[in-house]
Amino acid sequence: MLKLIKPLLISLPILTSGCATMIDGSTETLTFESKPSAATVYVNNTEVGRTPLTIEVDKGERQTFSIEKEGYSASKGELETSTSPWFYANILGGVMSTTSTMVDKSTDAAYQFEKNNYFADLKSLNDHSRDAKRDVRKFVILNQAVIRADIAKGHGEWLDAIKEMLNDRVSTDELKALADQFTDTVAFAQAIAEL
Repeated sequence: MLKLIKPLLISLPILTSGCATMIDGSTETLTFESKPSAATVYVNNTEVGRTPLTIEVDKGERQTFSIEKEGYSASKGELETSTSPWFYANILGGVMSTTSTMVDKSTDAAYQFEKNNYFADLKSLNDHSRDAKRDVRKFVILNQAVIRADIAKGHGEWLDAIKEMLNDRVSTDELKALADQFTDTVAFAQAIAEL
């Protein structure tokens, strides 16, 4: 009887383990990078570190990530997965394939991440691009008289146009202060473009 039990005990871990669990495991190494660096990385809404970051992530379907830095737009997405080729080896396992399939599914080893490297080029929420600044300067220089008149009134289409060009990040009072401070048209236009 011991001769029958001993081989069964030795083979039990193999027979009850899924192929993907044994070969790939239930985690995978992922790398997160960003420009600028030192952005906070979240996996499934849990903070996991700052970029550049290489970590082990539990495999599984429908996982999300977010790379965030104050003053920048966040980069969000899904950690896309596919079925591990080793999971299909369970089908060849014969009698124990049902057990192996259940083990792989329960440990999430049945999945693998589609990609292992994630890069986010974070866009500043406060900074105009060089072209946008040039456009604002040009608009103010060409229309400074009517812009100053609208600022003095506290309303008007030219004032609205400047605010829209600046993504409504500036108040009429701020623009009035600049109009009072800078009498030179070019300096006035430059000050507005830098907002």
